[in-house]
Amino acid sequence: MEDILDIGKITSAHGIQGEVNVFPLTDDLNRFCQLKKITLASSASTFSGDDARTRKMEVRLESVRVHNRMVIIKFEEVSSRDMAESLKGMYLRISRKDAVKLPPDSYFIHDLIGCTVKQKSGNPLGTLKDVLNLPANDLYVVSSREFGEILVPALKKFILSVDIIRKEILVELPDGLVEINARKEKDDGSVSV
Repeated sequence: MEDILDIGKITSAHGIQGEVNVFPLTDDLNRFCQLKKITLASSASTFSGDDARTRKMEVRLESVRVHNRMVIIKFEEVSSRDMAESLKGMYLRISRKDAVKLPPDSYFIHDLIGCTVKQKSGNPLGTLKDVLNLPANDLYVVSSREFGEILVPALKKFILSVDIIRKEILVELPDGLVEINARKEKDDGSVSV
């Protein structure tokens, strides 16, 4: 498991005083109000890790407010709209030790990404590449060499077990779900769904 977690992504500047709009990558928006310092990084730790091209900077939070499922943050080091606009696309990172405690059977998306997804039969289905947060329930986006992209409802009746240490998720899918996602190759080599 990584020692860092991305909890938000800066989407734009807000106003002219250096505030930024942050799209939260966490369910608890008020958790931003508890933070004093945070690391900004130019790439998501979930997908690319850190390399020489990742721009990072530590900033102190001056103010935080929640508005329409977005978080508006003012950093002490950012005093103008131009400075705020230069942060667009950066991720807000925290140390895992500063993360909130999760209830049982809840996981950080960061830890789920990259897990091997296996069917109850033991056959590998693919790799979890994303989690879509939808009003009814989350959907796991599984990338399969054989079937393309498979959307798996993140419900207990389909997700039998999650082993973050072994990076494995065991699923029992409803009949036909995999086949709906099966790729059909055309004569010209293109793929249709």
